[in-house]
Amino acid sequence: MPHMIDTRAMGALQAKLAPEFAATAARRFRTGADVQYAFAYFHFLLEGGAREGLDVAAYFGTELDADGDGALSPNELRTLGAVVHRRAPTAAELDELRACLVGPPPAASTTTTTAAAAGAGADAGALETTATTRVETRRRVRWDSLLVCERVTAALAKHARFGPAAQDLGAAAGDEVAFEMVGDDLNKTRDALDAVRAKRPKFICVNDNMRDAAPAVAAELAAFFESYYGAPCPLERAAAAGPNAHAYIAPLRAAAARARAARAAAWLGGGAAAAAAALWAAAAAAEAAERREGGGGGGGAGGGAKAPRTPAGAAAPRARSAARRA
Repeated sequence: MPHMIDTRAMGALQAKLAPEFAATAARRFRTGADVQYAFAYFHFLLEGGAREGLDVAAYFGTELDADGDGALSPNELRTLGAVVHRRAPTAAELDELRACLVGPPPAASTTTTTAAAAGAGADAGALETTATTRVETRRRVRWDSLLVCERVTAALAKHARFGPAAQDLGAAAGDEVAFEMVGDDLNKTRDALDAVRAKRPKFICVNDNMRDAAPAVAAELAAFFESYYGAPCPLERAAAAGPNAHAYIAPLRAAAARARAARAAAWLGGGAAAAAAALWAAAAAAEAAERREGGGGGGGAGGGAKAPRTPAGAAAPRARSAARRA
């Protein structure tokens, strides 16, 4: 019988029982002293062994650093604040959290500039001006920053949810589901989405109840999804390519076929034959795509899609091939 096993949890179990697992692996035949891995694994989960010693670096990279750049953006810091406070953090709480992680912002620095008075002689006094500047560079919140803030480490040890093995197997089903109705109210939307950030459930449903939402509500939604999916999936269309202009798959396939045919014609060096072959290939691919989209065409008189027109000289071989099949 196959078993679904979390590799992190199994690694923690084997590290805790390293001598027993090594002895089991060294025996050629089964004995009564062997580790029964399935029994040990599931009881290890039930007893909470997989939650011992949260791997802060792994948690940071998997649950907090959504864009994978190695540091927390203000949006990602908001997720950490939601986990720490178990609710939507205020701006003041986020400032306190950042100060705990990387220290307070740099203090203002004062510079004094002395300049000679315009048109004055050597004995004339100088003009002294004072300017106050603030250095805007701040330390970035990296994974090891979490270790220096006792408030964060205590909250993560208590609330962090890191993979199925780290979650409470006795939790109610509702603890793994988040269903939020998002409307036009910005504050309610922020509170609802931050509650999801804090909870980190397995299933999330965000229902669109917006009628006349301000742009700030859309921005809040975008920030929420960026906190979960900061790095695009490899299958997503590249942002530089722009949006897809086709609403259905058949026109999309036909456009792709025409583009491939144009590249083939250019590769063949142009000319009437190359252009005709390219056009025929594009038409064939487009009509095949339409047949797939429409279920392959119907029966009856003239049933099915029309065959694409062929370039000069290609009709006879196609007819002979059809005759042989008949």
